[in-house]
Amino acid sequence: GSRFLKMREQPGQENRWQFATTSPEHLIFGHGKHACPGRFFAGNEIKVVLIYLLMKYDWKFTSEGRKEDVAFGQELDTDPTAKAMIKKRKLDIVL
Repeated sequence: GSRFLKMREQPGQENRWQFATTSPEHLIFGHGKHACPGRFFAGNEIKVVLIYLLMKYDWKFTSEGRKEDVAFGQELDTDPTAKAMIKKRKLDIVL
């Protein structure tokens, strides 16, 4: 859930656990001279797509409800068998 938020709340760690920050402990975008130069662009694109999806569609779990998260190595992810219902919204504005 909010593990990076909790890590940033530690004294002296405020800027260390941002999405595009690289470190030996967080190698999603590489590190050092091999760090991905597009990592900030990627972070912004993810935000734009997420906002678009949240504004254009209503989301909810099916009657089965939310399933437990699944651990993949060090990562915690949504159960890939979980089902959601998605319905396009009727908006007053054009996006």
